[in-house]
Amino acid sequence: MKIFKTRKGITLIELMAIVVIIGIVSAMAVPRFSRTINRLKFRTSARNIVSKMRLARSNAITHKQQCGISVSNDDLTLTMFVDTQNPNLYQFDAGDSVLSIDTLPDGFVNFTTDFGNSAVIYRPNGSASSTGNIWFLSYTEEDAINLGSIQVLASTGRTKMGPLYYY
Repeated sequence: MKIFKTRKGITLIELMAIVVIIGIVSAMAVPRFSRTINRLKFRTSARNIVSKMRLARSNAITHKQQCGISVSNDDLTLTMFVDTQNPNLYQFDAGDSVLSIDTLPDGFVNFTTDFGNSAVIYRPNGSASSTGNIWFLSYTEEDAINLGSIQVLASTGRTKMGPLYYY
């Protein structure tokens, strides 16, 4: 009668095969993960712009004075200000009180609006100076293009994020 010994465990070759398979699967997942991270960063930036605009509206209502957001495509900034100089013109003037200046993140290349004088002003009753849109565009290292918009309704001052496109 022969007794066979059973060996338990894995061999070095089996272990190396498992490591190679994990490496291949990881290499396939990294580009998708990178693209997802870039999309999330873009969406977060868009939400931050909407939040800043909603904050300007809240300040106008709370402090009972016109508060606005000025968009600059030259230096890709968003300036929140109190409209004290020439409030009937609904624009950002040199003498207005600046509350904050935010620079868009790296990768953003275009930041435009169809508001007059590139500014939207929120009145003390919460309404906006005009209905309009803000558009922004960014590129990623993988040559992906992200495009988004923010819409403002004049009668209520409602600010919402429009559709975001990823190419």
